[in-house]
Amino acid sequence: MSNPITPHEIQNWNPAGLDHFVGNAHIIEAFKHHFGICGVGENVLLSGETGSGKTAFIDVYLRTLNCSFAEDDVGRGPCGKCQDCCNASRFFDDRGLFARASWRSTQGKMVFENYRFNCSSFDMDALESLGTELRDLAGNVNIIVLDEVQELAGSTVEGSLMTLMKQYDAVWIASGTNTQKLRPEFVRRFSRRLRTKAPTPVEIAEWLLTRVTEWKIKFDEDSTLALLAHRCRGIVAETISVLAIAAATPDRTLTKSIVTDFPFINGCTSEGS
Repeated sequence: MSNPITPHEIQNWNPAGLDHFVGNAHIIEAFKHHFGICGVGENVLLSGETGSGKTAFIDVYLRTLNCSFAEDDVGRGPCGKCQDCCNASRFFDDRGLFARASWRSTQGKMVFENYRFNCSSFDMDALESLGTELRDLAGNVNIIVLDEVQELAGSTVEGSLMTLMKQYDAVWIASGTNTQKLRPEFVRRFSRRLRTKAPTPVEIAEWLLTRVTEWKIKFDEDSTLALLAHRCRGIVAETISVLAIAAATPDRTLTKSIVTDFPFINGCTSEGS
């Protein structure tokens, strides 16, 4: 019998596949649609609050896209065992998050050129370099990810980037918070515009039950999971921190006192609040 997941591993846990997310079914189906048409499709603009899962959705998409066997069950994400997954592993950190600015992957006869930019530091020099890459790599499937895309609002780069998007065939995936600040004509370059939503307490409680079962964590009362789902106020990352604390106890038990004592960042300090 394998050892249960450690508190450290829980604290650093990140979804391995689309089926591991809680709520946001509309976004899950949108990304599954991308896989349904050979892994590539429309440009996607993903907006939502910080910590709502935007980056995790994109990174699961990229890792699954690289997997040779993911098309058999897209929701489960990459298999982690095929040669393509093994080759791609060096481009991601131990949480499955994109750790490189650019990398190449293959699946069968398809070659994917992947680029990631943080728009906080995306300037005209970076834009010119990207244009050169796209021109030289015509014929491959080019995927460009733009993080914190709201940082481009009103800048010269925003206008020049629109020109680049029209000029070269590529899949553009952008994420950000205040995307309403972007130019309407820039936003229209993304045919799929999605917004992450905070999951409901019911959705979170169901997800928690799956996680504690998988991670071999007990709980003192049935109402404890519901209490945690309520107090996190839709921030799933906080529930993971609470479960890591429970896993560190001698009997790996989540108790009401652990939940009520946890310093939730949303300021929820009482059972009824």
